[in-house]
This record gives sequence, structure tokens and C-alpha cells, in this order.
Amino acid sequence: MNLPSRQTGFGLLESLFYLLAGIFVVTCVIKLGPAYVEAYSVKKIISDMVADQTQRGKSAGELKTVITGRFNMSRIDNPKMEDVIIEDKGDFYSIDANYEFRTTFLANVDVVLKFDNLVFEMPKGESPLP
Repeated sequence: MNLPSRQTGFGLLESLFYLLAGIFVVTCVIKLGPAYVEAYSVKKIISDMVADQTQRGKSAGELKTVITGRFNMSRIDNPKMEDVIIEDKGDFYSIDANYEFRTTFLANVDVVLKFDNLVFEMPKGESPLP
């Protein structure tokens, strides 16, 4: 049998530490989660457009109009359409939608998320549909 002086348990400081760690994790999810969901949506929208055979043969301006419409329909706020760059690379268009997202984390602490995996290549070929 252990004497009360030798018994240990979950103390006040340990409880406070785990509570603060839990609050920090929940705050991270609430503040940063929507930015990652939006970046995933941007990636999905542009990759679906690149895979869509009916978009082939369009000019860079027409592609930007299509992307704008899809962003508006999905309520995408970041990146701004001015940040999406469509360049003519000869046989294909390079669509660069890389962007940074800045948000206030706690009081005067800001977090910058950099999404730099949003570069796509779209062939210029003619649309297979008339």
C-alpha cells in the first residue's frame, strides 16, 4: 500500500498545460483550416479546368474568364484574380495561381501561409467538340 505522501496523480499544473495545449490546437484548426480548404478548392478548380477537353483552344483571356466564373461560383476569395497569371509558353499555357494568405492568429501575431504548388500546364490543342 502506498502512503498518501508517495501517491501522485494528475496535478493542477498538468491539467492547465493540457488544457492550454488543447486550446492552441483548436485555435490552429479554426484559424488555419479554412485557408487550406480554400487552397484545395483552388487546386481542384484549376486542375478540373485543365483536364476539361472543352476548354482547349481558348485564349488566355477566355481561360481567365472561366477561372473567374468558377472562383465566383465556389466563393473563392484567395487568390485574387489579379494574382492568377496565365502565360503563353508556345504549345501550352502556364497557369500560375500561387499565393500567400495572411491572417491574424492571436492578438498581434500574424500567420502567413504560402501556397506554392498551384502551377498548371494546359495544352493549347483544339477542342474535340465543335
